[in-house]
Amino acid sequence: SLQTGLLVVAKRLDTGSTWPMSNNPGIRFFTAGPNDSFFSNEDYLLRSVVRASAAAPSYFVPEFIEISKEAERPHGEFVDGGLSPHNNPALLTLQLVTIKGFGAGWPLDPDKFLLVSVGTGSAQPGTTNSWLQGQHAIKALFSLMDDCAESVETILQWLSNSPTARHIDAAMNDLKPDFLAERPLLHYLRYNVQLDRGWLKENLQKHMTDHEVRKLQAMDRPENIPFLSELGIQAAKRQIQDYHFPSSFDLGG
Repeated sequence: SLQTGLLVVAKRLDTGSTWPMSNNPGIRFFTAGPNDSFFSNEDYLLRSVVRASAAAPSYFVPEFIEISKEAERPHGEFVDGGLSPHNNPALLTLQLVTIKGFGAGWPLDPDKFLLVSVGTGSAQPGTTNSWLQGQHAIKALFSLMDDCAESVETILQWLSNSPTARHIDAAMNDLKPDFLAERPLLHYLRYNVQLDRGWLKENLQKHMTDHEVRKLQAMDRPENIPFLSELGIQAAKRQIQDYHFPSSFDLGG
């Protein structure tokens, strides 16, 4: 009877584990048994889960969620799920609904499985000559997050029919001739905005200086929200095309 599935990813800072929290009643930890000492997914407040998944280190304090009835460790300390390999959670979502152990067991078929991934904007981490260890560590972390996100896109393009497949690199190109299996397993679409001066000029006709783009990339500037929202609207109008969606997914037909 579940109409809309929800997956929220957070990183548990006190143990280093990644927590995918879902409203799928078929997963192992959705409901706790009478003898279990943990609180289950259905017990968590949605506002706490969302807050945990967005608690980017150095910007926000961690979110503490009550996870256990045991006195030794009753709370988990959670931060942004982007600190895991699932900053782009599209591949994890695919796993959640197809791996039988998660309880959904959807079949993999490009005429039955449509995965649409919508990014929130990305940018290449800059370089610096600073010898401050903290700055190097932060830039290394953001670089690792970008590497993980690119790996997710590479794998999903490799698995699927994807009319939005992008150029990965000079060796792999866009992977359209290649499939990991003997056939595509799903239909995959990816839409995103690159917060890069060249990309913004070429794709959205936005002429910006490097300084303006760097200000736009800052996560702690809420005054950027209206302009970022406008970029997303303009990008969607240009990127999303009717032919991207096969007729087998037309709910009105």
